[in-house]
Amino acid sequence: MSADSLTTGTVISGSAVYPFGTEELFPSMKDSDDNVLDETAHYYMECSNKGLCDRKEGQCECFDGYEGSACQRASCPEGCSGHGTCEHIETLAGDVTYALWDTGMTMGCKCDPGYSGADCSGKDCKYGIDPAYVDDDATARVSEQFYEISGGHIFVVCL
Repeated sequence: MSADSLTTGTVISGSAVYPFGTEELFPSMKDSDDNVLDETAHYYMECSNKGLCDRKEGQCECFDGYEGSACQRASCPEGCSGHGTCEHIETLAGDVTYALWDTGMTMGCKCDPGYSGADCSGKDCKYGIDPAYVDDDATARVSEQFYEISGGHIFVVCL
């Protein structure tokens, strides 16, 4: 399957990382009637090239990390460990327009509050301000201490 030239299409817009969008290249393919085909970069393959066909049953045995009757979806690792939901990448992108070729095929975990990681197996620790952070007297979280050594004794003065 060869291509005469490459065509482009904008696939991400509204991203903080790519404010001007980004594009994906696709081979400019034509069918036998010389009609130009759109976005032909990803061809149909047996078991989506992500599994092996069980010829006796006529069913795909997917490699780890893939699922679906034709192994056509990237699966969520460990089923999100019971601490999240498995979502399409376009849903996980949020307000950013995600339109790459895998938009409805790649899956990822949306972790429940308090969990993180690719498979939501990690527990989050609490967040807080650095206790030594002092912006002004209103945000001071530590007392200032001064040490005075006099006559063999140490005196601590806390303010």
